[in-house]
Amino acid sequence: MSAPNRNSNKGRLFVYPNEKRMVTLRSIADRCGVDVSTVSKVIHGREIRVGEETRAKILAAAKELNYRPNALARSLRLRRSGAIVMAMRDTSGFVYPEIIDGAQDAAERHGTCLFLLKYSSGEKAGPSLISLVQEGRIDGILWDNMPYKSFSQELIDAQVPFICLNGYADVKGQCITLDDREGFERQANYLADLGHKRIGFIGVEPQSEISILCREAFLSTLKARGIDVPAKHIWHCHFEGDDAIRIVDSIDGADRPTAIASASLMAAKRLCDSLIRKGIRVPEDISIIGYHDGPDAQWNSPPLTTVKMPSRSQGALAVECLLEMVAGGKFHKREVADSSEIIERESCLRYP
Repeated sequence: MSAPNRNSNKGRLFVYPNEKRMVTLRSIADRCGVDVSTVSKVIHGREIRVGEETRAKILAAAKELNYRPNALARSLRLRRSGAIVMAMRDTSGFVYPEIIDGAQDAAERHGTCLFLLKYSSGEKAGPSLISLVQEGRIDGILWDNMPYKSFSQELIDAQVPFICLNGYADVKGQCITLDDREGFERQANYLADLGHKRIGFIGVEPQSEISILCREAFLSTLKARGIDVPAKHIWHCHFEGDDAIRIVDSIDGADRPTAIASASLMAAKRLCDSLIRKGIRVPEDISIIGYHDGPDAQWNSPPLTTVKMPSRSQGALAVECLLEMVAGGKFHKREVADSSEIIERESCLRYP
């Protein structure tokens, strides 16, 4: 049997049995007896003086007809792609899934597509990201690590909407960051509250403005409580902790710390493993607390106590701020509302 000819029976609308006609704003307006402009403003939440009965009638009709906005027409009208990109140099760390999940949730709430782009460091990364916006393929950029020194200024010069997830001075405050000072103060107070007096600290390499701020927040909090951390009990290692064994080799003697705080979860995990291999018990001999949280903390032996930061909220807020900028608004510095919390597990004990 041949297929029906769509061009026959001119003047008549032939509808195939399985076809659905597109529901438009005009469809809703005709059903409710109002102007199309009224329907548009009510459905899209724009300001309009209309009675509550009419508003309810329009929304009910849209739901009954299963109205879906025409995203393509809207993006053409606004000259936007309806998509943003989250550009990250590394997505394998335990922090990133939380940030990405929060950003994805916010993007979905706002009807925006979020793309994840993994880039390598170097001067090729910046122009490629900027061209994605200039060519109209995306509307704005979320990024974490600076590909090269002049990258943020190039974004500003090109008038590219962006939000940075790190507090670099060069981004002119255009960032959404976590309150790491509060997080490290909480970490220090937790160990002091457990009665520890001999406390060590492991910062991360390379040292940056943020890592220095975190170390100073930790040390000054302890100092305010009458606890001084000697220089020999302050170490630095790679974020992933692959050189933690070097620190373990320097921990010896009767005055060794009874507790050690790490600025990295992975460094805390590697330190814990290395101490145990050397015959130093965790937490009976030395308590260990990490920073940030992830599956590796729970799976460690013993499970690691950590400071959990609100990374999911950070990702969500970053997307919301970026979309405001894409819509023509100016960036207004906002803080992540959620605070840090201690996730207590088995790697810390009260002293003695």
